[in-house]
Amino acid sequence: MSESDLSFRNQEDYVSKYRRCLEYFDAVKVGLTATPALHTVEIFGPPMFTYSYREAVVDGYLVDHEPPIQITTALSDGGIHFLREESVDFVHASTVNCARKLFLMDLGF
Repeated sequence: MSESDLSFRNQEDYVSKYRRCLEYFDAVKVGLTATPALHTVEIFGPPMFTYSYREAVVDGYLVDHEPPIQITTALSDGGIHFLREESVDFVHASTVNCARKLFLMDLGF
């Protein structure tokens, strides 16, 4: 088999050659896939049976994934708080100049 026999012009060409191969050998088509893509559906037709991830977990065949670990810090727990008449030095992002800010009221976020 040459390299040109293995090349495909596009997705339709791939599906067409695959389908011709199955029909030529009168092959029984069994398509098993976890994620039926468009080209899979074009070759094998719509799924005859589906079994979702959630169903497999409920039936005991799969173990559900653990939730993500949440990392907390003192800053994320307590937040940032500025008191009234407290002054804070900051750098303005666009001009890169330092300035001092005086808060006229309590501020927290």
